[in-house]
Amino acid sequence: MNASQKRNSNTAASIFDFSSAPAQKSLYPRQPLSPKQRLLARQTLFDEMDGSLWVDAREIAPEIGAQRIPSWDEMMLGKDPIPSYPHDWRIFEWSHTSALQKWRKPIPQWIQQSCALFPSHQIEMLHYVGKYPQLLELLDHAPVLVWRLMQAQLSENDIHQLLSQKQTHLAAQLGWPAQKETLSLLRKLRLRFVSPEVAESIDTCILDPERRHQLQQLPRINSMALTLAARFPNLIGTPLHQTLAQLPCRPMQCQAMIALLEDATTLTEYLHLNPTQTLGQFRYLTDIETQYRDWVFQQFAEKMPQKMSSSLTLSTQPLQIQTPEQLMQISQLTAHAWFAEVNLQTDKLIAWKIPSPEEKTETLIAAHYQNQTLIKARTENNQLPTAQQLSQFALLQRP
Repeated sequence: MNASQKRNSNTAASIFDFSSAPAQKSLYPRQPLSPKQRLLARQTLFDEMDGSLWVDAREIAPEIGAQRIPSWDEMMLGKDPIPSYPHDWRIFEWSHTSALQKWRKPIPQWIQQSCALFPSHQIEMLHYVGKYPQLLELLDHAPVLVWRLMQAQLSENDIHQLLSQKQTHLAAQLGWPAQKETLSLLRKLRLRFVSPEVAESIDTCILDPERRHQLQQLPRINSMALTLAARFPNLIGTPLHQTLAQLPCRPMQCQAMIALLEDATTLTEYLHLNPTQTLGQFRYLTDIETQYRDWVFQQFAEKMPQKMSSSLTLSTQPLQIQTPEQLMQISQLTAHAWFAEVNLQTDKLIAWKIPSPEEKTETLIAAHYQNQTLIKARTENNQLPTAQQLSQFALLQRP
């Protein structure tokens, strides 16, 4: 179905087990609506006469006042200039009040979903694609390009003039290379939500010729493939990247994946191995997870004496790691190669146990600081700590 037709149509021990993963989710979870926007959703009124939506923001956002949003028919057929709308209103994520349901009903579902991909300019995008068929076509094939055009804050006349030129020229005006590869990459994107992190990854991959060229090999580019290319360009095209680029991914799995690959890359460099050849040959993250743990324990066995001068005693009080022997011990206890990352002369590595009242257990956690800035933290089995665990430690650090 083309755009013109659509216009009016309405088990695992490891965290890296993808076998039971649901349909693909965004690598970076969508931020929840602010309290202000949740209130705005309840301050809506549908005009039965012309099908427009009124948002009464006089108390919540006095600088905006009462905002009128035209009906879909008016957006398509109206000749008046497109007005300025609040950029941050994520109107397609607002709760389904009666007024909002009536206003949304004539808008084709695919257009609503396309606008809802983005964290800003949703209403503006809707009005522009309704008024300009060229932008409707772009929304269908390369919605990120439409969003970036809205972000450019150009006048309607400027946008109208750009639409009469080649799409490569449009990409160039937005700061991207005026090449067919740019448009090809944008058309291949299959994203559930474009967070600021995903937008940054898009820029990184488009602006770098090597990344841009290598990604042409993939039939589709989801948030997993995009982030892998942005963060680990040396792995593009390897068996590992090709496998991971096709997998669905829960947000927490994806964050853990990035952390594991960063850890493994650092350790391979410490061991004087080639990260691309060493890690890229694997097809599954569980294999890298196992190999990483084996490397850590092998280094512990090789560098620690048979009889340690003292064992590392940890409690619920933070302890600073001060000796190479302690550094190897905490690496073994957390299955993380702190010995490859921490300079005891300049950095600070803190270890402690956090009680879990619900489970009546304690969780070991270690945190690496440089110049009072947290670099990374890991718990047992090289797992990422939860936000609650980190907040508990922050409370302990207060004077």
